[in-house]
Amino acid sequence: MKNKIKSIQLNNFKFFQQEQPIVMNSSNLLLYGENGSGKSSIYWAFYTLFEASLKEDDNEIKKYFCKTIKLKDNLINIHSKDDPAGSDNYNSFIELKTTDTPEKTYRISKTDVAINKNVEAKTTNYASDFINYRMLLGISAFRHSNPIDLFRVFVEDIFKYVQFPKVQITRDGVLKEFSNAFDIWQQIEQGHEIVNSVRSANPRKIRAYKNSPEWKEFETLVGSFNDSLRKLVEYINIQAPIHFKQLGYEFPFYLELEREAGSIRKETSYEHIPFILRINIPEYENEKDVLFKPHSFLNEAKLSALAISIRLAILTEKRQADCLKFIILDDLLISLDMRNREKVLELLLSADFIDNYQIIILTHDRMFYQMAKHKIDILEQDNWKSIEMYETKDELGNSKPQIKTAKTYYEKAEEFYKANNLPEAANNLRKAEEEFCKKVLSKKQTISEDYKNLDLSGMIEYCLNFSLVNGLQHTYFHQLDKFRKFLLNSGSHDDYDTPMFKSEINDCLKIFKNYFNKVKLKHILPLGSMLTIELGNGKKAETYKFEITLRENLRIYKEPAKDICVLKVKVSYDLFRDGKLLSSQNDFISLQKFYDKPYSTSDKKKDANYLKEIIINANNQPLETIVKF
Repeated sequence: MKNKIKSIQLNNFKFFQQEQPIVMNSSNLLLYGENGSGKSSIYWAFYTLFEASLKEDDNEIKKYFCKTIKLKDNLINIHSKDDPAGSDNYNSFIELKTTDTPEKTYRISKTDVAINKNVEAKTTNYASDFINYRMLLGISAFRHSNPIDLFRVFVEDIFKYVQFPKVQITRDGVLKEFSNAFDIWQQIEQGHEIVNSVRSANPRKIRAYKNSPEWKEFETLVGSFNDSLRKLVEYINIQAPIHFKQLGYEFPFYLELEREAGSIRKETSYEHIPFILRINIPEYENEKDVLFKPHSFLNEAKLSALAISIRLAILTEKRQADCLKFIILDDLLISLDMRNREKVLELLLSADFIDNYQIIILTHDRMFYQMAKHKIDILEQDNWKSIEMYETKDELGNSKPQIKTAKTYYEKAEEFYKANNLPEAANNLRKAEEEFCKKVLSKKQTISEDYKNLDLSGMIEYCLNFSLVNGLQHTYFHQLDKFRKFLLNSGSHDDYDTPMFKSEINDCLKIFKNYFNKVKLKHILPLGSMLTIELGNGKKAETYKFEITLRENLRIYKEPAKDICVLKVKVSYDLFRDGKLLSSQNDFISLQKFYDKPYSTSDKKKDANYLKEIIINANNQPLETIVKF
């Protein structure tokens, strides 16, 4: 993506006073903000900036930055003063800069309203998405007595970001052109053109009469709208179930355009007829046609997954736009449990989205923030910036945001060590150990037999076994255990200021700096992926084929100054000889050793390097194409 956000600045806007720009430099952004810190002001800054591109009336932009136009609509920071007094100039603005060459700037303020004539800003608004918790409510906010009709959801929350084929209609005698779905719908709501009556002794203004040019023009516009909406629904019905499955749900659903938009004769005029859009679930838990009102039977997690799947399907439909594209989410997942949040996060971090959009995730939930950081780290996505926001006070005692670039536990430990705050240095090193162990281990390995989270001792024991099984430098994991026992256990020292204790912390910092901080770990194939090996027999004219199914994610591990190691993995596999099934087994294997054994007795026509000969079924490419960082 060549178009990315370099920075965004909020000046005297909502919770922000005269703050420095938030610098992204083309990175994705993960932002934790405690309640009251101004986190949502950032969401509304993005939204307000690009929504302004759609406003034809300049005053509809100016109203956010001055108090003389629609006083209640202004978004000026409440502590800002106009300068000079009485000028209604509060130096309130939003400004976004891009990484393009030359740099592009999108800005709105009391005097900067040209964005509504900026075609690129409009395109970005259409191609991006702003998603918060209110969006999820659209699917479930219906009475039990009423079936779901997504008409209002589409008109109010979706159509502004959807482009249809261009249509034309005459308004006040002027032929106008529209392509945005919301704009076209507004024309339908406005109805037929007002014309002069031709059959009255006293000419008057009436709605275009049937079969007149204006009437036909309007009906053509309605027909085009219905055709475009039908195609959009068809696309959603293909793409949304894919996302729904990625979020962990298998039951089928589809949208049905039960009634198309139209018009009806009302005495001497015509009235528009809204379309009706239903969600249908033809089968649920092996029962057919039992969920006539999904909002009354499905829990919030499933309804949220439906809403997210539909929204993301619509977003992917316009992915090809050549412009700045981003997805910004503000506490979207707050109502979901951590398992469901993780599923949504995994989907957003997948190549479908991370390669096509700049992702901005805002949350006030620290646990989710830490989980997201951990997930990003595991995926080795280095194009992220983490920021933390807190509420602070200015010199007058007024509330304002405090923005900090997030530091790792190691970086915090290093700072505390330099400041001679040894207890906090040790505490953060312990957290760094726990974080590394969780990066290495699967979820099951961090939970004990009685389903409690393992302590650091238990996790290090698993890590020692992990290093031995995979032939890694296990001495470093022994060092972790040593530090856990004598250094990072707060009860093992009476005096934190002893030279010995300081020396031990320094040793621990060096181990992290020289080894653990340089380790790379990456998931390269998900559970369920299939691999194939085919080898010829060295003595007989026979072909042996192994069909391998991964029973856990396949990962690679890179130690400092060492080659990449493909980690052992749980699999099930079938062995065929000349197409006939010989055996089926489950095992925990090293792919290299698994390949080397049959290769040693083969005809040697294949490459000895297992990475070149183990084939990924999904793309028919050798494993070596993805064994890299």
